Amino acid sequence: MEIELTHVNFDADVYDVRKAVAAVLHGPDLYNPNDKKNKGRVPNFEIEMGKSPAGRSHNGKAVLRVGSKLGSRLIKWYWDSKDNNIVVKGRRLKVFDLFETVPPVVKQRLEKTLYIDPEQDKQRSQIEEEVRLVRLRIAKVQFGVCDQRGTFSVEHERDFLSNSAAYIYLVYEHKLIHIDIGQRETEEINYMIFVKFSTIRRLELEYDECGQALAIILDLHTPPNFEQESYNGQAPEGIKRNGKYKTRDRISAIDPEHDRVAPYVHHLRICLNDREDLPIFKKICEIAQCEPRPTCVPCVDAHAEGFFSRDHIDKVQSWIETMDWKNAFQIEACLRSGLLTTHDLLVTLQKPIEQAIQYYGAEAPQFLRLFLVALKMRKVDEELGDCFARTRENHANIKPLRLAPGHISCHHVVITPSRILLEGPYTTQSNRAIRRYQSHDPGLAERFIRVEFRDEDRLAYRWDGNVDGTWFLKQRVGGILRRGFKLGGRDFEFLAYSTSALREHSVWFVSPFHDPVEGYVTSEKIRASLGDFSKLLRTPSKYAARIAQAFTATDPSVKIRRDQWEEQDDLGNHTDGVGTISPQLADMIWEAQCKGSHHFREHRVRPSAYQFRFLGYKGVVVVDHRLQGTMMRLRESQRKFLVHDAEGEEFEIARSFDYPNPVHLNRPVVMALEDRGVDKETFLDLQEKAKALIYHSKDSLENFSKLLTKYNLGGSFHLEFILEQLSKLGLDFKDGTDKKAIEGAFFERLVRYSMNHSLREVKFKARIPVPDSYQLVGVADEGQAYIEEGIASEDDVYTLEPGKIYVCIQNSTHEQPIYLKGTCVISRSPVIHPGDVQRVYAVGKPPEDKICFFRGLKNVVVLPAVGAYLRVSGVPSSTYPPSRRAFAGIVPRRRRFGRVRICITEGHKCSQLCSDTYDIYHANQGLIPQVHTAAADENKSDPWTLDENRGDATVEDICDFIVKYINSDVMVCLRPVLGVSSSSLSCDSQGLLADRHIIIADQSKDGVFDWRCMKLAELCSKAVDYAKNGNPVDIHNNLPKQLIKFKPDWHKAEVTGARELDYYISERALGHMFRNIKLLDPDKPIEGLPTEYLEAAVSLKDPISHVLAPLIQRTLNSDADADGAGPGAESENGHAEELHAHYVREMRYICVTHTLVDTPDVRLKEEEVVLGTILANCVQPRRRTDRTYRMKLHAGGLVNDIRGQIVQSEDTPTEDQLRSGLRCAWDVWAWAQRHRDREFIESFSIIALGLVFDCLERLGGGLPQT
Repeated sequence: MEIELTHVNFDADVYDVRKAVAAVLHGPDLYNPNDKKNKGRVPNFEIEMGKSPAGRSHNGKAVLRVGSKLGSRLIKWYWDSKDNNIVVKGRRLKVFDLFETVPPVVKQRLEKTLYIDPEQDKQRSQIEEEVRLVRLRIAKVQFGVCDQRGTFSVEHERDFLSNSAAYIYLVYEHKLIHIDIGQRETEEINYMIFVKFSTIRRLELEYDECGQALAIILDLHTPPNFEQESYNGQAPEGIKRNGKYKTRDRISAIDPEHDRVAPYVHHLRICLNDREDLPIFKKICEIAQCEPRPTCVPCVDAHAEGFFSRDHIDKVQSWIETMDWKNAFQIEACLRSGLLTTHDLLVTLQKPIEQAIQYYGAEAPQFLRLFLVALKMRKVDEELGDCFARTRENHANIKPLRLAPGHISCHHVVITPSRILLEGPYTTQSNRAIRRYQSHDPGLAERFIRVEFRDEDRLAYRWDGNVDGTWFLKQRVGGILRRGFKLGGRDFEFLAYSTSALREHSVWFVSPFHDPVEGYVTSEKIRASLGDFSKLLRTPSKYAARIAQAFTATDPSVKIRRDQWEEQDDLGNHTDGVGTISPQLADMIWEAQCKGSHHFREHRVRPSAYQFRFLGYKGVVVVDHRLQGTMMRLRESQRKFLVHDAEGEEFEIARSFDYPNPVHLNRPVVMALEDRGVDKETFLDLQEKAKALIYHSKDSLENFSKLLTKYNLGGSFHLEFILEQLSKLGLDFKDGTDKKAIEGAFFERLVRYSMNHSLREVKFKARIPVPDSYQLVGVADEGQAYIEEGIASEDDVYTLEPGKIYVCIQNSTHEQPIYLKGTCVISRSPVIHPGDVQRVYAVGKPPEDKICFFRGLKNVVVLPAVGAYLRVSGVPSSTYPPSRRAFAGIVPRRRRFGRVRICITEGHKCSQLCSDTYDIYHANQGLIPQVHTAAADENKSDPWTLDENRGDATVEDICDFIVKYINSDVMVCLRPVLGVSSSSLSCDSQGLLADRHIIIADQSKDGVFDWRCMKLAELCSKAVDYAKNGNPVDIHNNLPKQLIKFKPDWHKAEVTGARELDYYISERALGHMFRNIKLLDPDKPIEGLPTEYLEAAVSLKDPISHVLAPLIQRTLNSDADADGAGPGAESENGHAEELHAHYVREMRYICVTHTLVDTPDVRLKEEEVVLGTILANCVQPRRRTDRTYRMKLHAGGLVNDIRGQIVQSEDTPTEDQLRSGLRCAWDVWAWAQRHRDREFIESFSIIALGLVFDCLERLGGGLPQT
């Protein structure tokens, strides 16, 4: 209803009125905070001031819009007593009912949105207005190189006094500096330069010796964003705008000359027209809370050097094209990353580099890669020549990293709007296509490179609301995909992508080569050799998706002959995508998988299911105990394309399901469950348990080990195993009963960083472990196939009924299997539709007196394969949210491992399942939804096809599809605000749809049931199959808007500098959980734990060596003494020193390469690599997830290499080999203790210690048993 307020003080503004009215409406007379209907939210209202014809801010009147019931109570309260008044600036208001109803839109907004404190709103509006009014004229904009010694080499300059005009101002809301170029009266195009606060390394204000202002210097982490806009509103030729307000286009440079130097320089020097404007700029930066704040510096030597003139660039290119490509790659990497200039290369380093290449020979690329690391780490006063000489002196002998089976050393290229950045090579998982040519000639692997398309900050492309990315992507991304590019003298052309890589905007390129078996090989020849795609050539997206199967990252296993596999019929639509294998074949696959695993799969349970790629087939296979010998039965639904004349092929493993993953809550599922009736105290109780686990991890090695397990830390270095063995030996963090304290600060830092990582996961992702719950792959109950094939009658076969599941858990061979029985919750996390979480019944152990297909299956969830079909919304989780189909009432799939149709609830129709992982909440009855919600309907669309007058699809059509995918990439926007295991490479970022969904759910009284949230769920459902069917989702015209401009406090980014005025305090469960976590200072040592590193010692007197020495002596029959100085110790110490030098080289590269920002002074810490985490804050968590995954893969390869050089034949060693390995590992450990001042010695010691424990355990060396 509308209420008129009169007699408003003319000195009052709308915020004063709002504050006074709120004091009454939210006071004890009209508002009951204990009323559950309010959900902890004070009532919202709206004030509109009357317009004054006399030019005042208002006419002394205002209209209050508020809910009818509350408005009626207000009027009654006002007229009931003369003492009831609303006072604004000392003046009492008069209140009258206007007997008017508010428009439906306003009614909905008031009922569902949160009330925002007027003081907060007022402060923000005042800052925005003050910042908006400052617009300063620019005289010159210079692009150049910031030297370490404080000089600025001007490589490109624009004068805006004699020609055109330019202005600089700040945009408070978007946290950026905006440089506007152009004159509407004389020019057609308006150019814009945007510098985000987060990209500024240093913001300096330059003054001369007399204190006169000179310029603004922007030393940037990454280049600015460049955009253009037509003054007359015309779009670029051939471009149709996506929306009414899409008027701007991204560009790579502001003019042709700038385009030439933009790949190499991006720092800015801005000379203002009026020198008096510089203090104004400084003040406005402080008001806008720009970080970093401006600092004043003396006059900078700024002049034009011409480092990146066309002539100098051509000379460098001509030089590097004469050398081996891998050497040229490293030199270009230094040039393009801003570490070297053309002058450095041509004048200072050309001769030394040529000499080094001749000296190192085949290992020269490794040396040049190490030199790149040295450049990033060099001190300001060190000359380039000295840095190069020091690198050669420190790395006289270099050995390459030995790779595990199924991995290659891959070069990476990152293409941004203005630059081409080079990384690597480093360890990357291989695929079928590359292994094929690698088997002919191992050196051919270097012909394949990974190319990523990213924004300047290396995050996924994100457009501002007014930007249309179509033209830019067509020119930049499409141009490179279609025409290829030249790098180090080699021409590279687009090859293909894997489906998961496409979601990350990553593809494979290849340089044509001569194969000793197949002759001259091009990208087109590789694609044609993969199979018969003739039936797919009318649908480019599906054609590309099938090619992508060959580029899925897989591990090789066993070769299967044509007589060892066959096709079998599907059970209607129930088994779409799921095949079966014999136990014998499953064992053969597992044995192949265990090779190269360095013993750490020895106690794993043999998998009951595998995700695979084989010829043109894909999906999941599950063990069927009725199959004999080596046999596999695939289904027609698993065949995606034909491969002719294939007599046998390698069975590739994308994933082995050999253990159950733990289940964690996340923000979307918390929001959905709360609106489904789960009490927020349930979530807070789980969070308190998680906090206890984190904070108690510093109390003992055992607790620390549990934390590592829950948050998947330290796996590459087998840290959990090492801690368990140390605990068995009576060691701990502190002295105690039967406990001896370990010494040294390294473990303290590991604990501190682990606690920080875990608390951050809980706070910013609500990633909370759920005890006794499991994440398992779903497979179908094939008992019905037994009946249909006549193996047994229906009465003799035990099958699952609708609404029931089977789960058997076994974590290792040391433990007994656990059969889940009773009511539990099943979901495919993350959820986006409230019906994506359902209640089911676990049947427990199957009866012994009946034939049962799933008897003996472990670490899978078996679902019923009976009933009709139900269509469910969802989203694939490997990207977020999973697929559009889920089991009746279950949720979307994460990754398409295969498909099964199942029925969960009696009387419901059934749906298609892509055999993906499911979250099973078993022992937490508080998480069972109290409000029933049906799953959403599926809106299936036919794949996009070429026009009838067009020919068949070509590679150009695939390139065009990639461009369209990136531009309308809702899937990127679907990355959830949750934690996902790195093994699935499911990146988590606060994407547009997922982000918008939970924000609206928080703001609306209806939560996830708000029509906007349901609309977003529908958009997610349609977006799921975009990569395959080619149908983009139009979010420009269909995306629901936030109810208010403020965001809930739990949405604050983890980066520093979040402005409090942008957020409100959320009373939802997520808000309480967010505020319940206080992060620790990662740089503050933990009290009670050792903080000093151990010093090098001649004899081994440290606690770990002290307790281990007797075991070593006993196991080796005293062949080695306690100091590791037994026979051969000298040679072993020489071996240890050589190993350590190799380890240091690779660790330096890991620490420099896998950082979140391309800044020379930023490096990962040793403890971060050991734990497998990156502690630095990141505005887009997805970026951290991707970098962390690569870092862990790289570090894991290094650890395996070092282990393999200490213990030979580690997979199947003889007893003598184990004894020799134990002696060698002990000597390496002993050497490390004597050289504790060496770089990365702590993590190197950990590898040796793990091997010592491993050999002792396998030799039965007297370790206490638990």
